[in-house]
Amino acid sequence: MSEGKKVSGNVFPALAGGIFAIVLVSVLAGVLLVSLFRANQDVIFPVALPEPKAEDAAGWLGTVVAGDEKRALLYAKTLVRDDDPEMPDPDYIDLMLRMGLGTGLLTSPFNTYDYRYWEGLEACSGIWQEAAGSVEAAFEIVCERVKGIPRVEGYVPAGHLVEILERGSGTTQERCRVLSLVVRQGGYGAHAVTLVDDTGRPVHVFCEIRKGEEVYLADLRYGFIDSCTCVLDYERNPDRIPPQWPEVVAGSIGRRFCSYPAEPGEYRRYNQLLGGVVKGLLGDSAPLFGADPHKALDRYIETYASSLGGESFSYWIFPFESLVLRDDFPIEWHRHEKR
Repeated sequence: MSEGKKVSGNVFPALAGGIFAIVLVSVLAGVLLVSLFRANQDVIFPVALPEPKAEDAAGWLGTVVAGDEKRALLYAKTLVRDDDPEMPDPDYIDLMLRMGLGTGLLTSPFNTYDYRYWEGLEACSGIWQEAAGSVEAAFEIVCERVKGIPRVEGYVPAGHLVEILERGSGTTQERCRVLSLVVRQGGYGAHAVTLVDDTGRPVHVFCEIRKGEEVYLADLRYGFIDSCTCVLDYERNPDRIPPQWPEVVAGSIGRRFCSYPAEPGEYRRYNQLLGGVVKGLLGDSAPLFGADPHKALDRYIETYASSLGGESFSYWIFPFESLVLRDDFPIEWHRHEKR
């Protein structure tokens, strides 16, 4: 009987190591293949999404005009297929944090708040058409449609711009909010100017409106619009200060801050995309919207630097403050501190 051979004690560990290496290589290869597939699945299995159509854009606008919220939202989702919006502008995130909000208001898919924004757009577009391209006429229409009321203690401002028009009345801030969006339908830029007394208490707010060489100071509280001038002109030439202004207002010209009056819906990428699509499909027959407020403000300051005289600007938080006061404001849009 022949002697059996001894099996070396190092064979099994070596064999096990080889098997492990094979398994590891197989796993890594599998991960690589999956990654390559995911990165190129549109090429391997192309999915052709239908291009937005003019009839869909017209359907969206028609349902907004008709007051059909459900169908308007469906049309919007057809026109803008974006389920993964990019991170909001850091400026906007900071703005939300300062108001105790998270990013939900900016990133949530199309919702009823968008629809109310569109209603306001359509109404302001109609006012601009009625004004036949005249800033002065638009001013008069807004003064007539939105009667001025004082902001007394306990007053709750309209959350949505369209509600100001529905009420038919509003504070000076609310009327400025409407006028700003109306004139922007004609390609004009606008901003709100707030004057404060020596304690920092706001005493007055009005609009400045610009396009090309045109400049207007529109005072909705005291009922006048001054062409070819701005608050900087009043500061440099006190004899031009309007007689309608009481001393507390006239004496506060040197203490002011400027705000860019974009609507909350304009900060949302979904509406920026929708505005671009609708404009491309319907042209001038649709309301003008979709501009990114950050870029629009930078462009406004750069374009009118000479007449703005180095004024510092911020985003106007009044529309946001008004929106947050609504009873139906989603609780999940508030910022929740991590415990």
